[in-house]
Amino acid sequence: LTEAGFPVRRNFCFCVGAQVPARGAKGFSRGTGGRIKRPSPAALPAWASWRATETGSPITIAPPNNKAVTHIGRRRRRPPPLTAASNSFGKCSSNPPKRQLQFAIVSTIVNLLPILVAFRNNIEDLTFEKQMTLSLQKILGALLLIALIGAISMSVALRQSLEARGPVQNPAVVVSVKTGMSLSTLGETLKSANLLREPRLFVLLARWRGIDRNIRSGNYEFQGNATTGELLEALVSGPQKLDFVVIPEGLTLQETADALASGGLGDAERFLKLGRDPTFAANLGVPAPTLEGFLFPDTYAFAAGAPPAEILRHMTERFFTIFTPGMQEEGRELGLDPLEIVTLASLIEKEAAVASERALISAVFRNRLRRGMRLQSDPTAVYDLPGNTGRVRPSHLDRESPYNTYKIKGLPPGPIANPGQAALIAAVRPADDSKVLYFVARNDRTHVFSRSYREHRRAIRQNR
Repeated sequence: LTEAGFPVRRNFCFCVGAQVPARGAKGFSRGTGGRIKRPSPAALPAWASWRATETGSPITIAPPNNKAVTHIGRRRRRPPPLTAASNSFGKCSSNPPKRQLQFAIVSTIVNLLPILVAFRNNIEDLTFEKQMTLSLQKILGALLLIALIGAISMSVALRQSLEARGPVQNPAVVVSVKTGMSLSTLGETLKSANLLREPRLFVLLARWRGIDRNIRSGNYEFQGNATTGELLEALVSGPQKLDFVVIPEGLTLQETADALASGGLGDAERFLKLGRDPTFAANLGVPAPTLEGFLFPDTYAFAAGAPPAEILRHMTERFFTIFTPGMQEEGRELGLDPLEIVTLASLIEKEAAVASERALISAVFRNRLRRGMRLQSDPTAVYDLPGNTGRVRPSHLDRESPYNTYKIKGLPPGPIANPGQAALIAAVRPADDSKVLYFVARNDRTHVFSRSYREHRRAIRQNR
C-alpha cells in the first residue's frame, strides 16, 4: 500500500488473503515485477466491490468517526482506518521496517500464488498423463497375459487330446476301412467303435502329417488303449492278417489248448505248459496254480504269429474284466473266496445245459454245502481222468480223486472248466430256494429238481 501511494500510519489496518487484481481490472494496473501502481482515489470503492465479489466477504471502508473518505493523497495527514469485515490480518505495528517486511512477505506470497497454481495444474496434468500411460500399460499387459495363458491352455489341451488313450476293448474291435472312404467318415467310424474321442483332431493330425492319402483299406483289429497317432500309424501300415478262434463255455484247459492250436495260433503243448505254470499264473494275478477256469470263453482275433504267452494273457485279462470286484464281494458275502466262486461256477457250467436252470443248480450246490452234504456232481468224477471223453460211467463215481465230489466233501481244489459270465453270476446269485437238494437230467438235457431223496429216486426212475 505504501508503494501504491497510500500513507500508512499507526492504527491503520488492512485485509489480506485475496489475489492481486487481474490485469486490466477497473482502476488498477500492474507494473513490472507484479507491483500495483498507484490508483486514483476513485479506485477504492471499485477495489472493495471486486474484493467482495472474489472472496464473498464484504469490506467496509470508513474513517473512525464513520464518515466517508473524501481524499487519499500524499499529504501527511492522519488517515482514516481501513477495517475489514472478515479475514483481518491484525493491527500493523508502528515500526515502519516491520510493516515493510510484512508487506514484502504478503506480496511475495500473493505473487507466488499464480505460479503455484500453474505448477499444481501442470503436475496434475502430468500425473493424469502418467496415470493414463500406466493404465494403458496395465491393460496391454493384462491382454498379453490373457493371450499367453490362452495359448498355453490350448497347447496343453491339444497335447492332452493327442496323448489321450481310448478305453481297452474286450473283445477286440474290428474296423473295416473301405476303398474311397473319406477321412472324416473314417474318424466317425473310429469314434462309433469307441476308439477315438475327437474325429476332427484325427483328420487335422492326418493332414498335418501328410498321411491322409496313405491310409490303406482293409479290416483292422484294435484292442483299444491307443492314442490318435497310434491309430493313424496302424492305418498307414496296413491291415494285419488276423486268425479268429472261438472258445466255447465249459472247455477244460486241455481242450482250450487244442482249440487254439486248431485255429493255427500255435502248438497245443506250448499252451498247455504255460497254462500249468504256477509262476506264469501268479504273474497274471490268478489265485490258483494253473489257468484252469480263468481263460474266458469268447471269440478272439489274434494276429498271425502272436506268441502263446500273449494269447493266454489276453484271455486271462478278458476273464477279469467279467469277474469284477463287485462280483467277488458278492461271493464273500456267501462265504466264498474268488477261487471257490470260480470253482463253483465251473461245476454249474458243466451241469447246466439250459440257461434258465443255472441259478437253481447253484441253489442245490449252495444248500448241500450248508448241510455238509457231498455235492455228487458227475463231471467232477472224470475231470482228471486220462483220456476223458466227458462221458460218466458208474465205475467213475467210485474213483479216488481229489476232484471227485462223490468221494470228497465240499468243493474240488480248483475249477474243472472255464465258466462263462452267466455261470459266474449264478455262482454268487443262487435261486432263492433253501430246500432243493437234488436234480437229475432228462433226455432233453433239462433237469428235475427235488427237495427230498425219495422224490429224487422217483425222478430217476421216471427219466432213466
